[in-house]
Amino acid sequence: MDADETKFVIIGAGPVGLLTALAIRDKSNNKASISIYERRESLEQRLEESYPIGVTQRGIRALRTLSPAACRDIENSGAIVKSWDIYAGARQVARVESGTTLGHTRYSVTDALYRQVVAAGIDVRFGYKLTGFDIIGRKLTLESTSDSKEVIVDCSKAIVIAADGAASTTRRLLVSEGAKLSPGRASGYTPTRNDTTPWEVNFRVLVVDAARPDEVPLDPASH
Repeated sequence: MDADETKFVIIGAGPVGLLTALAIRDKSNNKASISIYERRESLEQRLEESYPIGVTQRGIRALRTLSPAACRDIENSGAIVKSWDIYAGARQVARVESGTTLGHTRYSVTDALYRQVVAAGIDVRFGYKLTGFDIIGRKLTLESTSDSKEVIVDCSKAIVIAADGAASTTRRLLVSEGAKLSPGRASGYTPTRNDTTPWEVNFRVLVVDAARPDEVPLDPASH
């Protein structure tokens, strides 16, 4: 299918989902039908509640190509990470030099992209949680978080893009529904990698106990 003749349904209005929508809009010359569904009621978040992320040079190139305005906002409001340091008490045990990665918060990056998505007129529907995935009928079932009513989205002529994070509901439903198919077809929906570490935990942010500045030389440009 040509992008300008296709309907796209994106699950998740995080940085990946929003940037994907902008990419589709760009490649289709603003002709493709794009709908984004997000389970949250809005993207608003207190800045201090958002976890830190690093935007690499590859990420900057993608942003600059697909959304120069969002890229400018992100570059102007971020800070270059000089290095990543690991301390055991007052002793530095590891240091990885950077100088190119842009330190930011997930919320700030998402907000910059969302403003461009709105400006582009892309349809974003908040408060819809994915609850069902009919592989054979090519239909999605979403539940409104405001009144618990179900909404059926016909995807028979659409491409569905899962951009709902590491703990993807789309992926989980695809695997569980795929298991109900015949053995030959079910194998195509079987995960090919582990979803968790051997300890069955995932880490996003490392934290340390409070340390005296004279013991650990904390530097805002180092993480």
